[in-house]
Amino acid sequence: MAITAPPRIPVEQGPAPIHPKRRKHRHAVQRGIGSGTTRTLLSDSELSHGRARFAYFSLLTLVTAAFVLVFVFPLYWMVASAV
Repeated sequence: MAITAPPRIPVEQGPAPIHPKRRKHRHAVQRGIGSGTTRTLLSDSELSHGRARFAYFSLLTLVTAAFVLVFVFPLYWMVASAV
C-alpha cells in the first residue's frame, strides 16, 4: 500500500499577471534605458567625503581580516601541525 497524493489535473493558464510598476521597468530595460549605469552600495559623491571613505575602507579591512582568520588560518594550522 503506497500513500501518495492523487494525480494533479493539469490546468492550462497563461502567465501570472505582472504588476504595472514591474511592467514599466521591464520595458525600460528592454529598450536599453538605464542599462549602462553601475549600481554600488555607496555613490561616488558619498565616497568623496573623508568620513565615508574612512568608514568604507575600515569596514573593508575588518571584513577581509575576519575572512582570513575564519577561513585561511585553519588551513595554515592544519598544514603547520602536519609537519
